[in-house]
Amino acid sequence: MTDNVHSLNTIDRLLSRDSIPNTSKLIELQYLCSLIPYCTDIDQIVDRLPFEKYAKDKELSIMLQIYQIQLHLFFGGQSINYQRVEKNFKSIQVNNLSIGLKSPNDELLYLRIKYNDLLTDYQYLLAPNVEEFKFIELVNKKLIILNNLNNKDDEAINWLIKDIQYKILICLLLNGSDFNKQKLLTYIKESNLTIDKEPINEYFELIYQNNQFISFEKFQNFIESIKITFPIFNKIIRLNEIKLISNFLENNLANLPFYYKSIYLTKIENFFPKFDINIENLINQMIINNKFPPGTTINQLNGLLEFPSFTKFNVLNNHINQIGEVINQLVDVTANV
Repeated sequence: MTDNVHSLNTIDRLLSRDSIPNTSKLIELQYLCSLIPYCTDIDQIVDRLPFEKYAKDKELSIMLQIYQIQLHLFFGGQSINYQRVEKNFKSIQVNNLSIGLKSPNDELLYLRIKYNDLLTDYQYLLAPNVEEFKFIELVNKKLIILNNLNNKDDEAINWLIKDIQYKILICLLLNGSDFNKQKLLTYIKESNLTIDKEPINEYFELIYQNNQFISFEKFQNFIESIKITFPIFNKIIRLNEIKLISNFLENNLANLPFYYKSIYLTKIENFFPKFDINIENLINQMIINNKFPPGTTINQLNGLLEFPSFTKFNVLNNHINQIGEVINQLVDVTANV
């Protein structure tokens, strides 16, 4: 796909069409955003956007600013103009699109949703100060956005809701082992989200089953599919492949207590292809971060990973119950959106 899909004429024709509502124009812009090739000279494309022509139209002007931010963040290479990005965010915020600033007849609700969705993407995934992905925290922010919606009769609002739910799903699947994750995945399951990419759906079902070992091939198929689905995740995968592979390994390693009382570290290493990741160090970090049942230790003398002798399922359930109240509040409230 060439840059001409983002030419001034293409965007101008879309924005100037009186026969379609502005909500549909925003959705079409999101589609166009997924077509752009990765390039380092994104400014050349942005400079062709018709900002002047639509400067006096509040909705279309905000749309173009959101679109510009996405082009910079998703396709700006290693030299993103963050100053320009943050200037756009602040400019939109001046137009009262921040979360919680609703009017009784909120005709800009669809823009408010998209703005806050993109802002949380930036804050938790794409800002220059992001050193570590906190996918669960990002999911909680997305749930807050959904919790602020009460209009389910609008086709565009529903489209944006599903778009955010899809992002929530991908964030959960990219995240490492986490006791919070299962109830959030249940929220996705019960939302009847249409997962139109089979590799994503297959990976979701395997993770959702909670105690299934997943082959690296399944993980690779899942990764390739989401690279096509969302430009934001395409960029994250390109720049953070090793971290995401570590998360994949974590999800598999967290299943070991379901099947073993103890297991040799060398045997664990043989379960997976040879990665440039130290499995023992990863296991150590999982123990430190309480991602195994309490009492899990590494027996250095015998080279064994040892799990506590009491019932592993009870330990996991007890841990889940400890955080269940908070997660239930998030899931139950959001399920009513």
